[in-house]
Amino acid sequence: YLGAAFQKAVTNETKAILLRALAHEGKADFAHVNRLDRLRNSADSYGLAILSLIWSRMERPEKAAEVAQLLEQKGFLTELQRSDAVEEPICVWIDDRVEQVALATLALQLARPQSPLVQQGIDWLLQHRGWAGWPSPKGSAAAAAALGQWYARTRRASERYTLRITV
Repeated sequence: YLGAAFQKAVTNETKAILLRALAHEGKADFAHVNRLDRLRNSADSYGLAILSLIWSRMERPEKAAEVAQLLEQKGFLTELQRSDAVEEPICVWIDDRVEQVALATLALQLARPQSPLVQQGIDWLLQHRGWAGWPSPKGSAAAAAALGQWYARTRRASERYTLRITV
């Protein structure tokens, strides 16, 4: 199904999203990913984050790091803060800023974990979490992945305790 959808995809963004899913299943074609990689200088932060995640999933850390470095240079958080000041997105499902920051933060954690933008991305995600989570399910899923990766790497249990729940 994903392969057929990829063949029908028109935009590079759609192809990148489908290639990420294919990479997750271990079925991404190197030639397709490489073709997308050649367009990386014209990609926005969202496209770069997805491309870096694809390379990470395909176990190409050097390629993932190259793309993540471009993502750092683009300053995805600065881009987002400028657009936050201008307007709210019309449709959070299409223009999901939480997903954009979460995927960029996750990509940097996997490819360039020492980047100062990782901590800034985590802080942004935590600041934009509402009482019921984030505005959309796809943003919430991406945020959970980014925060899970970050907490797994940075937090250690400081105490041992037993939690008893009585119903």
